[in-house]
Amino acid sequence: MMKKSIGVLAALCLTACEPVPVVDFKDSMPTSDTTKVELPKGSSGQGGLVTAEQALQGEGSGMFGLTAAAVLIVNGTTVWVLAGLGAVASQDPTSVNGDTATFGPHTPVLSPTTWLLTVRRTANNVFEYTLDAKPKDAPDSEYAAVLTGEHEVAISDEGRPMRGFGEGHFTIQWDNVARLSNQPSKRGTAEFRYSRNSPTDEVKVDVDFEEFVGNATTPNTALYRYAQVPGGKGSFQFALDTNVHWFDPNRTAAERLSIKSRWVESGEGRADVRLSGGDLSNAETLNECWDSRFRSTYLDRTDSLEGWGNESQGCVFTSAEYAN
Repeated sequence: MMKKSIGVLAALCLTACEPVPVVDFKDSMPTSDTTKVELPKGSSGQGGLVTAEQALQGEGSGMFGLTAAAVLIVNGTTVWVLAGLGAVASQDPTSVNGDTATFGPHTPVLSPTTWLLTVRRTANNVFEYTLDAKPKDAPDSEYAAVLTGEHEVAISDEGRPMRGFGEGHFTIQWDNVARLSNQPSKRGTAEFRYSRNSPTDEVKVDVDFEEFVGNATTPNTALYRYAQVPGGKGSFQFALDTNVHWFDPNRTAAERLSIKSRWVESGEGRADVRLSGGDLSNAETLNECWDSRFRSTYLDRTDSLEGWGNESQGCVFTSAEYAN
């Protein structure tokens, strides 16, 4: 019995101690799908986007529409930069010097932007990287870092690197993005943290924005928190500091607007919204639930201006949860 136990332990050790493979530089980067945020399709097969004003009992849920709009912001923020990263990283390295590889310069067809990627291996499957960009006709002195980050490549059960899957973080530098063609003139940063280790694992994406638009001296700050099992239960949180009384010169403090949405595999879900702080003496809330076709089934507001439905019967989640 002792010999058999030792044999089993030895076999387990050999499996557990299998060395992490050295990942090729071409498989080292996140892709635009790595941080892609998705919403449930529901029984209609596609998500519905409606405005808050359209929300009536039995009609499209305004809070699901607001959640969908926030998701579009997150996806739109990353698709351009990560698409540029992917276009460069898909090429063979221009040069490799020890644990450092350089990709580019690379100018995609019809693109006004030239990209240059520098990647440094810090472990067999862990990489730090900097993505520089410049207008394609500008001298090399105009290169500036638009993206910096770190990515740990996921390894499959068979010991193979899984390109585009893993976990890590990256920061977009809007000041440098704004110097390129056809880009918004804003300053500040967007910081992403993500985990997506396989097509079936839970997806997590956290984003913190601190952005200056135009000549503003006070940044717009916002956070997004997203988690979902692919095709199943998920949640999305959004919070923004903003002055909702912008029209009143006597009320200039920023209030905290937050929304937390949750849903199940069928698409049924709930959103809980809270407005607090700033010039408000009391917090204001709004709670709404929707069915698998994203039709509003329950609405309650602290101002009692409108409301309908029964929370215990019309909500897949029967208690409120608010974002921080």
